[in-house]
Formats: sequence, structure tokens, C-alpha cells
Amino acid sequence: MRFPCFEVSGDGRQCRTVDLADKDSYQHPNKHLPKLLAMCSGHGRRIPQVTVVRGQKLFASSRPSHRVMFAESYTEHLHLLELEADLAGVLYFDTQPLSILVSDRRYTPDMLVVKEHSVVLQEIKEASFKQTRQWLDQFERQRNHFRDLGFDDLELKLIDCSSIRYKKLSALHRWAKEFCPEFLETIPQGYAGTVNDLWGEFNREPNALGKIYASVFFGFLKYESTERCCLDTVVTFA
Repeated sequence: MRFPCFEVSGDGRQCRTVDLADKDSYQHPNKHLPKLLAMCSGHGRRIPQVTVVRGQKLFASSRPSHRVMFAESYTEHLHLLELEADLAGVLYFDTQPLSILVSDRRYTPDMLVVKEHSVVLQEIKEASFKQTRQWLDQFERQRNHFRDLGFDDLELKLIDCSSIRYKKLSALHRWAKEFCPEFLETIPQGYAGTVNDLWGEFNREPNALGKIYASVFFGFLKYESTERCCLDTVVTFA
């Protein structure tokens, strides 16, 4: 089984692919990684073949070899955007990776996230979620079970759906598939100007605009405005 993904170099200007299943090309600190990836290969995942119901969304990742994912809620969809945009920190992610029985109850974590130094499962909740003692006790039992299997942790992620960051990521995600590491090499070092001006540097070629917006989505081009990124938005490239 192969799970290629982007890995960003130290200077942040280049990306290459690594194979998480190939021990010779990539050594991960968690020695159980190949077994855990095999364990999470489709178990517990439910990709609907018909129109999804309200509140549920299909998420098409732009990363190499990532499948279409099923977000069970708007909150999960927002967190997927955050994972998608984090090229440097997140090597691989997937939704509803596997199911287990804990205290005779079936439990399916929301996310599998492989980072450079860890393999974690995540439970996604809105920031307003109330953590009762009963829920926390059950969550701790689930966490201990996954640690026994070899995962580094089961994390609780609280998502503030009103955050401006998520709105900006959501608006830019449709451009993510246009991302081109080589395009970063052509942007002048220290550039600061509008998206429109930068587009002009590439003779306003249609595909160049998509690559610019994709570079903004992944954080290589940065902007401070609280509004959605547009042609008049000032971006910088360190």
C-alpha cells in the first residue's frame, strides 16, 4: 500500500513526495506506522454513493493519492481544510479511518493524522461542546485502547466555526489542485504587492492566477486582510 504525500523543504520553496509505506525512503519515529496505515485502510469509512444529507459534505483533497473523503459535519469539513493547508506539518490524513469496540460500544474516530513525529487519531467537536465527566471517562478509555494498538494519541480538537481563518481557507480551497512547487521558484524573493500585480508578472496567463491562489491557500504567499483573497489583496513572499 502506498501513501505518497507532499513534504516541504526547510526553505519552504520546494516540495517533494515521500512514500510512507517505504521504509528505505522514509523513516518515521512511530515504528508501527505501516501496521497502523494498513489497519486504517478503509475500515470504518463510509463514502456515500448518493447525494449526502444536510450537514454532510464530500471533501476532495488536492494532495497526491488522497481519496475523496466524507466529512460527517460542517465542523469536520473545516478541520479538513486546515489539515489540507498544512503541507509542512501534516504528511497524511483521512476520515473515519477505523472502528473499534470499547465497553461493548462501537467507536469510530473522526480523523487519522500522520505528522512528522506522530500518528494520531482525532475526535472533532465544535468549540461550544460540553465535556461531561461521563463523556471524558469514555474518551479516556478510547484513548488508552488506541495507545495500546500503537497510535501516539487520540486527540480532542475543538473547532471555532466562526473563525475568519476557516472562511479564508474555504474560499481558496478550490484552487488547491493548481498548486505547483516549481511555480514558487519563479516568484521574486521578498515580493510584496497585490495578487493582480503578481499575476501581471506572468503575463496574466490564466493558469498562473490559479497557482497564485493555490500558493496563498498553502501559506507560501501570505496576506493579513480579514477579507477573502481577491485581485486587490496584498500578498507577501518571504
